[in-house]
Amino acid sequence: MRVAMFSWESLHSIRVGSVAAHVTELAAALERLGNEAHVFTRMGHGQLWYEVIDGVHYHRCPFDLNPDFVQEMNNMCRSFAWHFFETENVAGHFIIHGHDWMTANALAEVRNVRGKRAVFTLHSTGAVRQCLLRRAIAAYSGLGMVRWLRR
Repeated sequence: MRVAMFSWESLHSIRVGSVAAHVTELAAALERLGNEAHVFTRMGHGQLWYEVIDGVHYHRCPFDLNPDFVQEMNNMCRSFAWHFFETENVAGHFIIHGHDWMTANALAEVRNVRGKRAVFTLHSTGAVRQCLLRRAIAAYSGLGMVRWLRR
């Protein structure tokens, strides 16, 4: 099985919180079970765009930063989707797993372009992140994102 994970953080890119360890360890565990795991994530300063670490393929996807956090996440998602398409064109079929709301637009792009279904894990449940989530849902509502997530 070939699995692609979208996450804005990992232990081998930019670490922000507990999602980094979750994604990194889940990808490594899938690899140890004989699966091919790919993590599409952000690129930290001085990092390579691609590495295999503990058998996991890390695709660090560059994108334009933006002072508007929601717009920056849109830029990140477009980069994740583009790099995923480039990888899938060569490697073949993937199961897709998005981690946290920041990856939702990447999942939507993959669904719209390739007709794929995806697994989505919402990790953010804290009060501060709930505030960010409400802001993102408000922004995505105009794009039909909330309706897509509820399907």
